[in-house]
Amino acid sequence: MTQPNTIVQRLPVVLLYQMMDGPYLYDANLDVFTPISFDTFQKLNVAFQSVHDGKVEIEKNSEIEKLIAKGFLSENRVEELRHPLIETMRTFSQRALASITLQVTQSCNLRCKYCIYSNQIKKQRSHSQKKMEFETAIKGIDFLYERSMDAPRINIGFYGGEPLLEFDMIKRLVEYAEEKFRGKEIGFSITTNATLLTEEKYTYMQCHNFSITISIDGNRESHNRNRVFLSGKGSFDQIARNIKAIKEIHPDVPATLTISTVIDPEIPLTLESSTASEFLKGIRVNAAVVELEDPNQIAFSEDFSEKYQYFRFLSLRKFYGKLSASCELPTFCSEGIEKLYHEFKSLGSCSRLPQIGAPDGPCMPGLLRLFINADGDFFPCEKVSELSEVMNIGSIYKGFDFGKMENIINFSTISHRNCKTCPVFRHCGICAKLCDGGDKLSEDAFLSACSNSIDDFKGRLKYWTLFYKELKLDTRYSKV
Repeated sequence: MTQPNTIVQRLPVVLLYQMMDGPYLYDANLDVFTPISFDTFQKLNVAFQSVHDGKVEIEKNSEIEKLIAKGFLSENRVEELRHPLIETMRTFSQRALASITLQVTQSCNLRCKYCIYSNQIKKQRSHSQKKMEFETAIKGIDFLYERSMDAPRINIGFYGGEPLLEFDMIKRLVEYAEEKFRGKEIGFSITTNATLLTEEKYTYMQCHNFSITISIDGNRESHNRNRVFLSGKGSFDQIARNIKAIKEIHPDVPATLTISTVIDPEIPLTLESSTASEFLKGIRVNAAVVELEDPNQIAFSEDFSEKYQYFRFLSLRKFYGKLSASCELPTFCSEGIEKLYHEFKSLGSCSRLPQIGAPDGPCMPGLLRLFINADGDFFPCEKVSELSEVMNIGSIYKGFDFGKMENIINFSTISHRNCKTCPVFRHCGICAKLCDGGDKLSEDAFLSACSNSIDDFKGRLKYWTLFYKELKLDTRYSKV
């Protein structure tokens, strides 16, 4: 029987957590958090531990009544898991396709020790001498052309292996595409290890609106630990010579390049090992931790973890203006803090959870970053396994397989775990790649990724709360 001072309702989509200064409540419907009293924290925690038929009995106090009046603890939730873009996906794919990435070769002149193609990941292909036939690439460009009438801008990417091994073919494809898409803005992109990058190639790419991403892992010592030639020799010196030679002719190089850095968590993290060398100063850096088949197998050394948290702490103090602006810190730490701040500023900008929706995370497979491998097969992007049947979403010969695409974008339905009541719904970072079981999407893999996503969200939430406490920038989070 319900007591006079209690309320019985469906379990709200919220998360309780504690900081040094006390407890907080995050509400997924409002997409905001607020500090709460220990009494309120205890009453809600007790209620949420006892769920019967999807309902909880909450003992009220004056603060809980104010929370409810302000829209917190609502019974509203997603009632049906279905990605909202499914309805428009077919039309988009026929009229607004804007980008493809062509795997011009599967060959590479390096043998990076962490490379997904170096037999480190059993579910992925190995290095091979296979290259894309020119006719296959032309069919890919034609496929894009026929389905891009509503796209305001076109981008064609070149990927490998090492794509500069096929630079002559790339030039032919660029000339074909520029003529094919005459009258429409078009750009190109390439990801390269830069060992074959010359002044001539760079000049050509600059003349044809290329964005260039170069793979360099910090300084000479850290880079050469993993990024080696077939002989085992490190590749850093060759890359340095190439870029220095290009900078003599093109002093604006920093504005035209992006550095892609892979962080190896098994080695000690120092400012020197994680910071770009002097000849790369001013170039934007994107960093990611080394990729393994099972993300849970990534081994973070104790030294790495301690130094990472230390640099994050310093980056946070620098962001607050409590550390000199001239203090140099690892780029991936300082940029990570800036990203968290932008996430914080966007909180509360959404409407309530929709009746029909899907967790944030899955992209429109193939429609934003369609990857075409050397055989002409389609994949959602270049990061998924080319051996996966579930990730193969068509080909230049058969077109899109919409059944598979809908399956991928709706992968949250493969599990019995109820995403509808998950407080991470708006900020879920699960990619369908993490659920790849080869011939089907794997529920076990999904649940593992789900657990990691929740842990990641809790960590981000605490940083957001630190911004609120330190900067006092938004009245949405004032105490109720």
